[in-house]
Amino acid sequence: MTFPEDVVPLDACPRLGSTVDEDTRFAYPSEGNRCYALDEPERIAFPYQQGYCLGKNHQDCPLFQGTTHKMPPEARWRGRETPLSVPGLHWGWLLTLFVILALLGGGAWLFTHPAAPAVTVSPFPA
Repeated sequence: MTFPEDVVPLDACPRLGSTVDEDTRFAYPSEGNRCYALDEPERIAFPYQQGYCLGKNHQDCPLFQGTTHKMPPEARWRGRETPLSVPGLHWGWLLTLFVILALLGGGAWLFTHPAAPAVTVSPFPA
């Protein structure tokens, strides 16, 4: 088979497919890619897709080799992964820290700005 000059054939794993079709896959790490070497196709972690599934290294994958029928721990999907994901950072702690800093900053503002003077005398006699 020949390809036009601007199209490069992928050396991706033949067992890599999409959510709707085992013969179609994304050419980049995607939530839509699935491993069809398993009885039930599963999502694959982005680093594993990049390191194995989408290139020649798929030949080193134990699922491709058939030496296991369970997803390797390093290939297991761990939830939504994005370029903005920070491993090990719990966003709840970050939000709590932000709220504390905002409250401390607001409290400091109250002490640095004097309150408006209160009227203590009536201009008219009672």
